[in-house]
Amino acid sequence: GDNAYLDNIRFIGSVLENIEKKENIDHGFDIYPNPSEGVFTIIYSPGEEKSLNIVITDIHGKQIYKSEMRTVSGRNKIEVDPGIRSDGMYFVRITANDRIMFKKIILIRTDAR
Repeated sequence: GDNAYLDNIRFIGSVLENIEKKENIDHGFDIYPNPSEGVFTIIYSPGEEKSLNIVITDIHGKQIYKSEMRTVSGRNKIEVDPGIRSDGMYFVRITANDRIMFKKIILIRTDAR
C-alpha cells in the first residue's frame, strides 16, 4: 500500500527551542509593552541604515503580520498593530540585511472579555 514506516527517530527539544538557540544570539531589538493588549512598539538601533523585515507568527508558524521598511542609523521606534484579535503567545522575527532575530510576545486583549 501507500504506508511508510520509520524506525529509530529521536526528537530532542522542539523546533522553536532549536530556532531560538541558534538565531537568538543577537538581541538587537526590544519590544514593549510585553505582555501587550495588541499594539506594541519595537525599538531597533542599528549602527547603519538597513532594510528591515518584520514577521509575526502564531505558535503554529502561521504568518499573522508582515511589514518591510528601511531603518536609519541609530534608534528606530516602530509602532506595530498586527490586528491580532486572539490572546496568546506570538513570535516576532526581524530580518535586518543578513541578521535574523527572534522574540516572543504575549497578547492579552482586555476588550475581548
